[in-house]
Amino acid sequence: MRVAGAAKLVVAVAVFLLTFYVISQVFEIKMDASLGNLFARSALDSAIRSTKPPRYKCGISKACPEKHFAFKMASGAANVVGPKICLEDNVLMSGVKNNVGRGINIALVN
Repeated sequence: MRVAGAAKLVVAVAVFLLTFYVISQVFEIKMDASLGNLFARSALDSAIRSTKPPRYKCGISKACPEKHFAFKMASGAANVVGPKICLEDNVLMSGVKNNVGRGINIALVN
């Protein structure tokens, strides 16, 4: 019985390796990694991972010039997402603050 179990294991491993080889040849998978490369982290990889786009006030796409205010206003989507008004990185009105509703939402800033 033990010889038959060992033979089944050897056949199963051989079938798995053959299947992996055929799939890698069909889909042209390149196996250029060694065991050392899998566990080593280079400085280039950590620099790429830590690179984030710059964050500007109110989530706008670029920085405001001097003597200008950062301002963003987003309308809602039907009754699912409420409107949002942000000024200088302070959210004045939003659905999270529960101070918006149907109709015209106005924020007066002095």
